[in-house]
Amino acid sequence: MSVSEKNTFDRRSSRHTGSVRGSYAPSHTGTLKGKLKAFALGLEVKEISVLYIKIANIESLLRAYAPNDVVSQHGRVLAELMKIVAKSKGDISYFDQCKFIVTWNASTKVKNHAVEACNAAVLITEAINKITQQLMQFHSFTKGMEITIGVATGSSLVGNIGTQSKRLFSSFGKTHEFSEALTSLSGLWLNSTVIASRTYELAKKEFNVRPIDIIDIPTGENKRIQEPVYQIVDKITKHADDEWMYEMEKEKEQNKFENCIKGFEARSRAEYATAVEWFEKHLDAHENDVIVQQLQDLCEQWRKEGQQDVIVHVLDQSSWRYSSAK
Repeated sequence: MSVSEKNTFDRRSSRHTGSVRGSYAPSHTGTLKGKLKAFALGLEVKEISVLYIKIANIESLLRAYAPNDVVSQHGRVLAELMKIVAKSKGDISYFDQCKFIVTWNASTKVKNHAVEACNAAVLITEAINKITQQLMQFHSFTKGMEITIGVATGSSLVGNIGTQSKRLFSSFGKTHEFSEALTSLSGLWLNSTVIASRTYELAKKEFNVRPIDIIDIPTGENKRIQEPVYQIVDKITKHADDEWMYEMEKEKEQNKFENCIKGFEARSRAEYATAVEWFEKHLDAHENDVIVQQLQDLCEQWRKEGQQDVIVHVLDQSSWRYSSAK
């Protein structure tokens, strides 16, 4: 279900296969030409951003607590997500008991779609943390929902499929699959919000972001890509009407991760001993940074093993493993 400021979409539950995500075609008001174009069957290639949210522990929650209580909390998460998405002209294109998939710039044009997707990721994480705290404080829950989040940006096929009497507005392609893969990677990095390189390039000015891994993923028949992925730490606070203060705060936040970033750059060159040293400097000032501790431990392991190749995280059949870059 999705409501945006300009368009209201009629959503009905439907089954999807593969990476296809869809919703019933939007109803448009306006010129006859605009209506005909909106309802025409066919697909076009557009760059979109996809936010993929997975409830990693839904099965254990259903075993531990009354199903209706879990469903009630699931509904609260969906309600919060709907509010966030409505303000940013996104589209909740699919959801079930364990995942939510949101797209931007598919059915409605959104100029800063990557920024909106990242902002929604930050806001829904905050909302779910608040819901979890309330559950544990006022109800019998001893654990809340554990979520993993991935955000990817890239070219996708979007448009109406079906017949003249029954149309489904869909977006599908590798960007959907990439965002889903990032949710499984998120679980390996303490449920961080993980974003792809393209998303990072479009949104880095608005968020405190740092690199955490190098991935190797399939992109087509006998084709793979290797690229860094990033963790969203938080959103940069922008002081109203004070550009100077904003730049000062931004520089301060970026300096906080300077040693971490230098360590990752060394890791990307297979200079694992140097990487360990930079990560150690970061940890001297931020001893509770578990993500950087994890990065340091990996680099120390590769150093002891005498690795001379860049190590990448390879996705094979939905599972991740570390391997030398080829």
